[in-house]
Amino acid sequence: MEPQPELPCQPARKRGPVSCTLAGGGRWLLPLLVLLGLLASGCARLPRPVPQTRPLQLDRLDLGPSVHASPASILPDARWWSGFADPQLRRIVAFSLRHSPTLALAWARTQEAQGVARMQGASLQPQLSVSGQAGFARWSENQFYPPPYGGATTWNNAVNLDLSYTLDIWGGRRAGVQAKLDLLGARRAGQAAAILLLENSLVRDYIDYVLVRDLQENTGKRQSVLARMLQIIRERRAIGLASSVALYRLREKMQQTREQQSLLQGQASTIAESIAVLAGSGVALPQGLHRPLLHLDCQWQPPRQVPADLLGRRPDIEAGREKMEAAAEMVHVARDAFYPDINLVAFAGGVAAAGSFLEFLHPGSALYGMGPAISLPVFTGGRLRGQMVEREAQYDAAVDGYNRTLLRALKEVAGSITSLEADAGRRRSLDAQAASVLRTRSLFRQRFHAGLVNRLPLLQTDLSLLGIRDRQIRLDAAAMKSLATLEAALGGTRIPGTLPAGCRPH
Repeated sequence: MEPQPELPCQPARKRGPVSCTLAGGGRWLLPLLVLLGLLASGCARLPRPVPQTRPLQLDRLDLGPSVHASPASILPDARWWSGFADPQLRRIVAFSLRHSPTLALAWARTQEAQGVARMQGASLQPQLSVSGQAGFARWSENQFYPPPYGGATTWNNAVNLDLSYTLDIWGGRRAGVQAKLDLLGARRAGQAAAILLLENSLVRDYIDYVLVRDLQENTGKRQSVLARMLQIIRERRAIGLASSVALYRLREKMQQTREQQSLLQGQASTIAESIAVLAGSGVALPQGLHRPLLHLDCQWQPPRQVPADLLGRRPDIEAGREKMEAAAEMVHVARDAFYPDINLVAFAGGVAAAGSFLEFLHPGSALYGMGPAISLPVFTGGRLRGQMVEREAQYDAAVDGYNRTLLRALKEVAGSITSLEADAGRRRSLDAQAASVLRTRSLFRQRFHAGLVNRLPLLQTDLSLLGIRDRQIRLDAAAMKSLATLEAALGGTRIPGTLPAGCRPH
């Protein structure tokens, strides 16, 4: 029995896109099918575009007095944290960039996006596949196979090459590839944002560690002053010149200072463990955490003006921009789904169900064909319209996410600058208080040398100075953390003039 001829076009059983493949001699059908495709595409009617969210523009936002819209004269620096001039901090950050599990996860996601983009890009290239089979079969004597095949056992071998190439007339596939490339860019920017977040967290924790160690040192000085005062009060009480109440109050202050020292030691250990966890080394750094060399009391300054252009270079804003562009490309893909899709397909091979093992390679066993394949979206039950609405909503969500990221970045920058300016005013006030206490101490010192007073007033002014010093240390640490947040909020940028060149470790 001769095989039935293959129909050039098999209609789909379900309503939806119709797939047609033309073999060798059907070339005259190509213009007709293209014409029918253009006509039938009108059956899948495009939905009306809905209002979409617009991305914010920096030059149209109120940036405040400290942020200006002129182009930036400084660029982001991958080692922005080195401006704090502490070798131990540089070593910790370098170690963390190699071992942090957070960065390992971000890198893995970037690699995943790269693989997806490569797979999507391959859809634009010609696709060639080879398949084959080798085996033997016994043909039934009681069905469709006439002699000499009925009841015989023969080789049943085949090899086939399939080639396909998409014409991508409307650009939908190219838009899909570009969307994956944009998502890859978003993942890379997300990886950079994860690095920046880790660096900022490490710098802020390290500043907290410096703060606690400086407070410990200052508390130790307070203990020494209280011990000298306690000795003088005891001597004066022994000769009846001081009361037991004064002695009791000093002992109470001494106990409070010891408790504060113990609390600070616990805080130092907790911060050291937090730094080690961020670095990915457990609860302790491999080389330990030694006395920091960073100075909190250097003459830091709030920035005069910050270029708004630096905000656009933040990794998280770049990631939001890439996601927004990817969503726009996917809207393009959804819109092109309403139009017919035409691909070129070809096949060649050999099939033999009788003869020797290599009979399928004989010229008489060859089969081949070539032609276009067209897909027409005629009746889709609203699927394409729903997909279009979904993609437009995803674009709106991406734009909204970008806008929120931009506004959050602007808030971080403005908040850090405002904090630095407020801290600068508080520092001037504390400096004035310290200068006033120093003048008082100078007067007491003159009277002490003249024999008019004992040493207790001098030691009391020392306690006052140490109390002011406590507040100065806390203020300087808060300012340093605000400066670190500002530089990280600008994408990792060392701002000139905020830390003087003389601010170096001892």
